[in-house]
Amino acid sequence: MINTQTGAIDFAAIIQRAQGIAVGCEKTKTALVSDQDVAAKILWLAERGYIPDAQTPNIVRAYLQGNGLFLSGPCGVGKTFLMTLLCARGAIQHCEREINSWGLDGIWDWYDQTASSDVVIDDLGCEMTATHYGQREDVLKMVVERRYANHAERTHVTTNLTSEQIVGRYGERILDRILGMCVPFKLDGASFRRKQSAETKREIMRGSTIYGSYVPECNKLPPPPPKTHRIGRRLP
Repeated sequence: MINTQTGAIDFAAIIQRAQGIAVGCEKTKTALVSDQDVAAKILWLAERGYIPDAQTPNIVRAYLQGNGLFLSGPCGVGKTFLMTLLCARGAIQHCEREINSWGLDGIWDWYDQTASSDVVIDDLGCEMTATHYGQREDVLKMVVERRYANHAERTHVTTNLTSEQIVGRYGERILDRILGMCVPFKLDGASFRRKQSAETKREIMRGSTIYGSYVPECNKLPPPPPKTHRIGRRLP
């Protein structure tokens, strides 16, 4: 698209055309997931003990379209349970137990082992800061930046924090990175754990066929290696 009078490239026209192409790609992506696909997945979740609500179709559709999910809300509304059902076993990585425990030295091994896999950063905000060479840095900040910069496989996030609390804890940049990788959903309502009767919980723990034989578990990564200093390795 060249201006015939000046011979210069008409960037305004190019941007307009590019926007149309991007919108068309998004519509194509959306069209690939039918209502039947979404309905079938919701019923599949229900068979495994997840109680859907009005937001569940939108969450499931976003997931089936290939998007990362950012689920926020109070404790007990089913954020981790839903992600455990949706994602492959081993994808759930609890911030404190399975990410932050690697520390600033071992986190490079974690990067290598998860670079080609979907990852659920579970319970963002519960982790402690790590101490390294006398400086306090957040391992989770490094993880989010790395996953974003390297265009890794899908990254999902669950948290009890509000957006304001995330900004206060990690900064505006990290929230922007998360929103750049994920579609946000806020889960409200009564505790999912309290919705289930005691008998329902016992049936799930027994692996009742009513709720499917699935009991939420995930294959954890190997335990963090002994602390060793790696000199000269830093994020690009």
